[in-house]
Amino acid sequence: EEAPEAATARCALLAWRDKDNAFRLQLRPYSGEEAVPDEGWQDAAQVQRRPLCGRSDVYLVSGLQSIRVEFRLAPKIDEPDAPSLYSAPSEPTVSVVDVPSQPKVQVAIRGDHRSPGLLVRFGPIDGTSYENLGEDGADVGPFAGWPGLGFCRAQARWRALRRAVVDGVADAVDDGLREEHLPHDETEGEKQVGLLVEMGRSTCPFDASSSTWSFVMGDVPHGLVVRLEVRVGTTYRWSAWSEESDALPVVVSPPLPTSEVEVAAVTDSSATLRWAPFELVDGLSLCEYRVMVCQFSVLEADGTTRVPWDDKSAFMAGIITARADVESVEYEVTSLAADMFYMVRVQARYPFVGARGWSVPATTQEPLHTSVARNPPPAAPLALP
Repeated sequence: EEAPEAATARCALLAWRDKDNAFRLQLRPYSGEEAVPDEGWQDAAQVQRRPLCGRSDVYLVSGLQSIRVEFRLAPKIDEPDAPSLYSAPSEPTVSVVDVPSQPKVQVAIRGDHRSPGLLVRFGPIDGTSYENLGEDGADVGPFAGWPGLGFCRAQARWRALRRAVVDGVADAVDDGLREEHLPHDETEGEKQVGLLVEMGRSTCPFDASSSTWSFVMGDVPHGLVVRLEVRVGTTYRWSAWSEESDALPVVVSPPLPTSEVEVAAVTDSSATLRWAPFELVDGLSLCEYRVMVCQFSVLEADGTTRVPWDDKSAFMAGIITARADVESVEYEVTSLAADMFYMVRVQARYPFVGARGWSVPATTQEPLHTSVARNPPPAAPLALP
């Protein structure tokens, strides 16, 4: 007969072939020292058949008291003169949970009103495939609900490496994070432990096709480059922390302009502007626009209209929020001076998600020119003699 194959702590999942039902299971504590072959064995008291993945020769052994245990099969009728009827001892079970594989991490968009999270995906470190779990374990993982055997909780921790570079942001906003809060090199950095996640269909589902679990970690600040570790636990204990993930910038790409700003209408004191909605990250639909206006009294001396932008004379005309599914966005700039030239810039950001800096702008191609005042101001009052 083959030696039984042992599994985890406090409980063990064993498989052996015994067509005639002529053997019983025995166990003994394992100390690491060479033991006398036939000493210390006791019959296992709690053995239940647990068919798994189409196999009927699987048994659950529970009530283990020792940290390390080894198993063997013994004949149900003792025959001292026939030692060959005893199987060889199994590899001892060790009461620790195997460390998971290096996690794969990506930024997860969670809607317009929630900060982005990190989608963490990991599997068994030995690459074991669980494609044939059946309906019971298809979403929750192997051995789910069996104390000591199935993973029932997970946790991640992260550390910051440096500030992330956010492409497409023209005007950054101070996020309050100082350089002294960041590590001096990538081998340093204080590790921040995330919330405990209960493994299940909604919080940490199992994908049988790839033999991986996944969950979203939502407490990592935006704008950092981080590395992340995970650990998993059974009912009784945790695994060690996994190998760190690859470095990941926790960044949501800012909105990008898709067209120039058009001037739809102009009066002596106002201008109606129109532009196409900016391109947003998948999963987001709200965009906040800032309209900046810069005034010029005359054009360039050579008659060209490519007037340089002057930050000192520019002013904010207004901020509006619009959905991405509209055909165009319009805004009326008021309180303009008559017979003046203006350049316009429209920048964007997400109202509640990502960096607070403003994106690269969409601009008017040519300066807009307000008309001459239709009702000129009255002349100065004259004093009567």
